[in-house]
Amino acid sequence: MSIALTRAKADAESRQQDERRIAERKRNLVVLCARYFQDLGYISVVQQIQSDTNVSLDKVDAADNIDLTTILTEYEDFYEMRFGRKPKITRKVANDGDKKEVQR
Repeated sequence: MSIALTRAKADAESRQQDERRIAERKRNLVVLCARYFQDLGYISVVQQIQSDTNVSLDKVDAADNIDLTTILTEYEDFYEMRFGRKPKITRKVANDGDKKEVQR
C-alpha cells in the first residue's frame, strides 16, 4: 500500500471513530434526560422522547451511580472552584411579543 492510501485509510477510520463517539455522547444525553424526566414523573415526555429517538429505557438506562442532577452539581462545583463563581446555567429571555431567535 502506498503512503497516501494508508494515510487516507487512517484518516477515514479516525473520522468514523469520532462520529461514533459523538453519536454515543448524544445517545447518552438522551438516556440521561429520559431517566431524569421519568424520575420526576413525566411519563408522557419519556414516551415521546423514546418514540422520537428510538432509544428505550427498557434497553439502555443510566448507570446506577450517575444522574443528571449529579452531573450538574459536580459541574457547578468544578466551575466555582476553577473560576471562583457559580456558572450561569440559564438566562432570561426578552419578551418582545414576537419570539426572536437568539444569535450564538
